[in-house]
Amino acid sequence: MIGSHGERAISMPPRPVRTILRRSVEFSLCAVGIYATYLGYGVLHERLYWRLYRTRDGAAYDRFRYPLFLVFWQCLCNASVSFFSRKIARSTPRDERLRFNEKRRLYSAGSAASSRFYALVAACHVVAMCCAFGALIYVPYPLQVLAKSSKMIPIMLTGAAMRRKRYTLTEIIRVLLITFGVVQFSRQRHSKESTSRQAAVPGPQSGGGHQRHLGWALLLMSLVMDGIVGPLQEHTRALFDVEAIHFMFAQNSWATFWMTLVLLATGQGVAAWSFLRTHPSVWRDLFGFGLLSAMGQHFVFYVVCHFSALTLAMITTTRKLFSVLLSIVVFAHRLSVGQALGMCCAFAGLLWEAIASLATRNVAGSALSGKCSSSVPGAQEKQASGASCRNTSTSVHVGEEG
Repeated sequence: MIGSHGERAISMPPRPVRTILRRSVEFSLCAVGIYATYLGYGVLHERLYWRLYRTRDGAAYDRFRYPLFLVFWQCLCNASVSFFSRKIARSTPRDERLRFNEKRRLYSAGSAASSRFYALVAACHVVAMCCAFGALIYVPYPLQVLAKSSKMIPIMLTGAAMRRKRYTLTEIIRVLLITFGVVQFSRQRHSKESTSRQAAVPGPQSGGGHQRHLGWALLLMSLVMDGIVGPLQEHTRALFDVEAIHFMFAQNSWATFWMTLVLLATGQGVAAWSFLRTHPSVWRDLFGFGLLSAMGQHFVFYVVCHFSALTLAMITTTRKLFSVLLSIVVFAHRLSVGQALGMCCAFAGLLWEAIASLATRNVAGSALSGKCSSSVPGAQEKQASGASCRNTSTSVHVGEEG
């Protein structure tokens, strides 16, 4: 086909059926992997807070009350599994065949400059995780999942206040729907049966209203740090053009280092180790918790680099809905009518947001396809693939996935 200016316009051939089937199988396996790992992760996470662990001699029972150690353990497991994944892939940041420009050549993936960026990203990531894990001592797990899913609320508020950004009516309605759902879910009192069970042995949600306010403060701080971590991760990935598995290893290695310092400073590391020695039954839940976290993070990175961050958002949004439902069933949370209504409103707004983002991306992709119709064969697919791997603001920060 000859264009108006005499150049040859080459249209992209349709994908063969085999490629479509292969991509469909990959997507299905990744979706099932994310559902399986993070649903199990969520159950073990809540169990570590709720379960009464028996001492070695069987004379007493106690709860595991060390959220900082849990953050350390999760980062350590993620770093360990990603280290072996790098060995299996037989590639390191130094031997990647990347196309750096002169500016990026000064900041190679193994340089001291990149280490400073990784350290900063990991520090913010650790603060967000510590706040989220600590909040579970004061608020129920379903409420924590709902609150952590409401990232667009602080994003829109800061955008309107600081950048004078204007939002459409549908965007405002979606945020109001999510806000109403979270507030409605949190304001309802727990059932008398749950309250008596918590009063028998101190654990999550025990205490008065001031402790719940502390839980909300921790969740708010976690959301603020999430808003900082996302752009930092995106900027770091774009600056150094490093592969996802190496970014995962670098971030979790630095996070493990920071959490080691935190445990030494607070003394919680010694206390947690003493608990593990006297309550060996907790090790089984800890190993499962760490392994599922690392496996789920690998699936998340794969989806973002081979599909898109919006595809991941669709999967994780529905996954969080099932996590809340599974938590309600497994741990016998009693919901009032108002709480059920709030949960439905919150997830309806989240699904609406994910679908709207996916539709916007498809429109933008169609426009890009029209502009690239006269390009070299294969360039459009490479550009789309590169864009999806660089669009990781939603993906890399997976510590809050549970």
